[in-house]
Amino acid sequence: MQKQTRRGSTLPGYDPAESKRMARMWPDFVKMEKRMGKEVPFIMANAPNQKPLVFDACLGCGATTIGLRLKSGASVVPNEIDPDMLDVAISEARKRDIRIRALSHDWRSIPSHLQGMFDMVTCLGNSLTLIFEQEGRLRALRNFASLLSPKGALVIDERNYPRILEGRFSQSGEYVYCGIDKVACRVVHADETQVIMEYEHLQSGDRALLRMYPFKRGELHGLLREAGFENVRTFGDYQERFSPDNVEFFTYVARVR
Repeated sequence: MQKQTRRGSTLPGYDPAESKRMARMWPDFVKMEKRMGKEVPFIMANAPNQKPLVFDACLGCGATTIGLRLKSGASVVPNEIDPDMLDVAISEARKRDIRIRALSHDWRSIPSHLQGMFDMVTCLGNSLTLIFEQEGRLRALRNFASLLSPKGALVIDERNYPRILEGRFSQSGEYVYCGIDKVACRVVHADETQVIMEYEHLQSGDRALLRMYPFKRGELHGLLREAGFENVRTFGDYQERFSPDNVEFFTYVARVR
């Protein structure tokens, strides 16, 4: 499964045939206001200043960008390579009297003129998992590091894949993907090389599949260090004190110095 970007590159993890169905149900799966209420305070608590300039690497349906614009003093430059998701994000923003103009850069080839411009980079919603090649993931993280100003921070997350690989997937609806009352999510395949999830909208009946690379215990943390991030703090479900076996998402706040 591969997704063609508008700039001619490819991003493993999406099947183009699934894209429209996925985009239609994603705002309901995210449950925008609930996610914003937890995500935005976490991001701002780790911002280097009160009005950061943020590069939202994976706009998706718009939750992070819209949330930051509505609920903080941040300025946001969104980025999205999926035209179906971008259309949804623009629509969601309009509902809230916000206008979005997004970039469309593949994380593995972000142009050099953006280097050093941003106080923060966000890559949330378990998004880096869509790159299956380790060199591609490392290149993306190095590019994220290059975007940051000297005191800047990358905020990036992943699902608790070790728990999923043990057959213990669960979703409370409290973190990141909060709309479990409207969209059901289940694991249809899991091994060391890939996890495939099926999403079903409980009202429309739409279904879509998403294929993801499952990070092993400590793998993403190690990649962040290899990419040049010297200071990496790990949170479980937004808490710094947590049990790794029990959380749904790990979130990292990484700084180059």
